[in-house]
Amino acid sequence: MIKKICISILLFSIGAGLMAQRPGGGQKRDFSNMPAEGIVIGKITDAISGTPMEYANVVLYSLRDSSMVAGTVTGVDGVFRMEKVPYGKHYLVAHFMGYVKLQKDGIMINPRKKAFDVGEISLEPTAENLEAVEITAERQYFEYKIDKKVINVEKDIMAQGGTAVNALENIPSVDVD
Repeated sequence: MIKKICISILLFSIGAGLMAQRPGGGQKRDFSNMPAEGIVIGKITDAISGTPMEYANVVLYSLRDSSMVAGTVTGVDGVFRMEKVPYGKHYLVAHFMGYVKLQKDGIMINPRKKAFDVGEISLEPTAENLEAVEITAERQYFEYKIDKKVINVEKDIMAQGGTAVNALENIPSVDVD
């Protein structure tokens, strides 16, 4: 009985020692635990005029789980620079209000290639043509000014065909004799 227990413990400890080794000689190829040393640079321009776009949003996402890695806005010259980007495969999304979002794939940062130049990204404006626009406004019944209270009786049916006395009779807080 004691022999069986000793043999079981021996086999278990040998098996556990074998399971602790990594395939490939123990070298880890995952760069996620390495320090973030990558840089991503580029420029955002307007697709029609070609002018640089100031304050455009640029966000870098991890390709693995779509989590946000880094983000910035462009400068006066439309150039952006993201530092301390972790190693791995990423994609970039550029956006500005009134323009179509643009996604740039294939951004790879690793120890051999720590800097990635995205180049010039041109954003297309979004435009919608409207057939007609009609603007309507209505005055409020009571308007309070600094020195007076204005009552607009133009929508009052009783005041339309009558006199000023008829209009004043329908106003609350006004007594007419």
